[in-house]
Amino acid sequence: MSKHIVGIDISSSKVCGVVGKVDKDSRIQILGITTSKCNGIRNGMVVDTNSVSYAVTNVIKDLENIVSMSIKDAYLSIPISLCELTKNRRAVSISSPNKEIQISDFKNVLDAVRLLPVEPNIEVVAVEPEMFIVDGMSNITNPVGMVGEQLTVEAQVVTAPSAMIEGYKKALNRAGVGVSGIVVNSLGIYKDIIEEDEIDNGVALIDIGAEVIETSVYKNNRILNVFSVGLGGETITNDISICLKVPREDAENLKIKCSNLIKDKALQNYRVKVNSITGNGSIDINYDTLVEIIGERVKELLSIIKKKLVEDGNYKDISSFVIVGGGAALFRDITVVAAEIFDKPVRVGSPSYVGAANPIYSTATGIIKEVVIKK
Repeated sequence: MSKHIVGIDISSSKVCGVVGKVDKDSRIQILGITTSKCNGIRNGMVVDTNSVSYAVTNVIKDLENIVSMSIKDAYLSIPISLCELTKNRRAVSISSPNKEIQISDFKNVLDAVRLLPVEPNIEVVAVEPEMFIVDGMSNITNPVGMVGEQLTVEAQVVTAPSAMIEGYKKALNRAGVGVSGIVVNSLGIYKDIIEEDEIDNGVALIDIGAEVIETSVYKNNRILNVFSVGLGGETITNDISICLKVPREDAENLKIKCSNLIKDKALQNYRVKVNSITGNGSIDINYDTLVEIIGERVKELLSIIKKKLVEDGNYKDISSFVIVGGGAALFRDITVVAAEIFDKPVRVGSPSYVGAANPIYSTATGIIKEVVIKK
């Protein structure tokens, strides 16, 4: 597969675009990646098409300059927080005379399991196989080449509101970009940055966005749970703005500059000068105070996630946690604080590709990974 793959990740704070391909050694290469600020998304829905389209246009222009090619189509990432997962099971008869399962049989059974009764305003956007069964033999991950009379699949069928999908498509189309296909964000991320042994033992993927924290739980190649919390990086920014009485823009900058969640004795007397929200000059802020505000809110957000996992009965299935997403994943002490809350190992997940080794690119590079796997 030498053809270039373009992915567009649209979130409440930015649009991220990526171009990748598979090299001659079957390895994914990221050829270009870029971002543009975006304010046209609220709670996963497009509320300002022009704003989103403008950001997409900027991203596409940047990518075209980076890779020296014209981009007319892209794969679109949508938030799993607005999707629903339904378990389904379907079977097909093996078509070949010698009863050897072909790729065509594999595709046929996946097409069959997609045929889920849905409301007119709902679309099937993805199918995640959990296991294949050949003539009663279960727990098969790849049935191609096996011999049998019947091929069965058990899968999670992912559906999403048509209005959400159309909103995203309209924004891309207005920017002159067609939609090659749809990728559900967390599904691409986990296949790209979660290790196989983590999935086998049970892992929770926490994607911290500006407005929403999406959590998905995986074990033994199965999606056990998906949920979202309507809080995120913006919540921390608002706390800083209110508590310190500084303009929101300055609060956002303070959040970005503050890389610690735990107080550092070496910085206890360090002070930061910012504008006052009243407009009457500037004020000095103690760095320890800033760390405390951010740290306490991060602890609260993680505690909410843990409580939900316990309530849903999935906490016991989890051996480790992986945190990805925006600025919160870049806090220096995030793994220490999270490990204390979850009482389990925690790491920050980041793509390993040259030029894209940053947690903020996890969704974008996950699009490329998912497209390569599905093809």
